[in-house]
Amino acid sequence: SGASFISSRFLPGRWRTSRIPYSYEMMNVFTEPRIREFVCVKSSRVGGTEIINNFIGYAIDEEPGNLLYVYPTEPDAKEECVERIVPLIETSDRLSKHIPYAGWWTQTQINMDSMIIKFGWATSDRRMIRITCRYVFFDELDNCDAQSGKLGDTYSLAEKRVTTFKKSGRSKVGVVSSVTRPEAATYKRWNASDQ
Repeated sequence: SGASFISSRFLPGRWRTSRIPYSYEMMNVFTEPRIREFVCVKSSRVGGTEIINNFIGYAIDEEPGNLLYVYPTEPDAKEECVERIVPLIETSDRLSKHIPYAGWWTQTQINMDSMIIKFGWATSDRRMIRITCRYVFFDELDNCDAQSGKLGDTYSLAEKRVTTFKKSGRSKVGVVSSVTRPEAATYKRWNASDQ
């Protein structure tokens, strides 16, 4: 959408795909109508979270719909909201025009003029079942399952939130995760895809 995105606290300013050119294809899947689910298997610290954040910026400005963003722990989710997503919105001319009123965000939810971004975490099953959404994104899915304990399969619990939009072909579910073990959740999703 051409919005000014904060690329990270280490490289502030407009997003530049040229800094991490491999992100180009990953970001294109978000705008591809036929792709409903994507899985990015990656190493650590290569820009995966920033790619999800760019998806969120695109959704706010171009394709709004309620969004659930799932992290392994509550502190992780709150930190992402407060330190990255809120500044991304506030500092972008394109995104800030969608801020509806003062007090538009809390540590676990962002209310835009046409969508809600709700932050969940592996042990927040009640938060994750209380929203119908168009988008569900997972950051570090393997770690989500490691945190969830008896709650089990974080992916299945959260992915059900897009059922309404899936029927109309308008949902997106995305996983961006470092892989911990071949039998863990990320590789299961990767192996189930067309790769």
